[in-house]
Amino acid sequence: MASNNPELSSMDSALLRGIDSETMLRTGRSAYDEDRWGASDVLTKGVALTAAATVNSFLNTPAALLRTLGADVAPSVSMGDWGFDSESMQYYEDKKVAIEGAALILALCFQALPL
Repeated sequence: MASNNPELSSMDSALLRGIDSETMLRTGRSAYDEDRWGASDVLTKGVALTAAATVNSFLNTPAALLRTLGADVAPSVSMGDWGFDSESMQYYEDKKVAIEGAALILALCFQALPL
């Protein structure tokens, strides 16, 4: 259903341009340039990176809580500590929001399991 409100369309376009500009500044590529990564990369890189991000969230929880209380504590583990190759780490940087979001959902599912 097309919108008859031209202001809404221009706001959508401005939002998409803003997202694309931020991505270009951060990664050097357009947010909508999907030619670099394919569906197979989700399985070969995304699943392992999501699992590592889930473990990171559990391992880094004490440090995050201490930082909340004002302590100067570094995270216990980072994604670079897992030994992923440079291409996988580039995939992580490009898809960080999706990977971290999936890790959050996965961590919440683990916490909901009865012990």
